[in-house]
Amino acid sequence: MKHELEEIGQELLAIVDNGGRVQNILIDHPVYGEIETLVKLTCRRDVQHFLEQVENSDFRPLSELTDGIHYHLVEAETQQDLHYIEEALDKLGYLVKD
Repeated sequence: MKHELEEIGQELLAIVDNGGRVQNILIDHPVYGEIETLVKLTCRRDVQHFLEQVENSDFRPLSELTDGIHYHLVEAETQQDLHYIEEALDKLGYLVKD
């Protein structure tokens, strides 16, 4: 779980550290369809709090149901910030390529 926690933190920090806000986590389940939960993470403090909740609970990520594939609605003030976020996530290997 420690490795998984580090990956979750790395992904979320790549977004908020580049000016983004993580609004949700969404998976596309083959039977249930879209499953979404709101998270509203806007800064490092929010991410740290989220990770503490994960660590201190019986947490299992939604993405376990879809072999790790999941999506986030990410908002940012500028298109440039979204570009930086995309670059950071791509560099870390977190973007799904079509």
